Amino acid sequence: MNHTPGPWKAVEARKNEWFISSNDIDIARILHNGKPHPDGMRGMNNTMRANARLIKAAPELLSELRTARNIIALALQNGAWGADSTDEQDNYDEVISALAGFDETIACIEEEK
Repeated sequence: MNHTPGPWKAVEARKNEWFISSNDIDIARILHNGKPHPDGMRGMNNTMRANARLIKAAPELLSELRTARNIIALALQNGAWGADSTDEQDNYDEVISALAGFDETIACIEEEK
């Protein structure tokens, strides 16, 4: 199953309510849960706006994550981050760990249940 292609847009429909959509497809609705925000109404609105922007960026973030993963994997296959010294081995281990994290994140996003 594929997600709705981007770009997505975030629109404040009314106070305390945001919609994330692509063309005429509604993707998400962000509502305030009614609990007081530690920074009051302004803080709540800023948090909701930030959440809307993050969700809106999801398709681009996934695309860039896949690109970064593929570039790093190709560089690794071509001998970057060799294991010739302790420092290089540490870097190699960090790169392998990062690739595993990228793969886990992508799999989580693409997982079908």
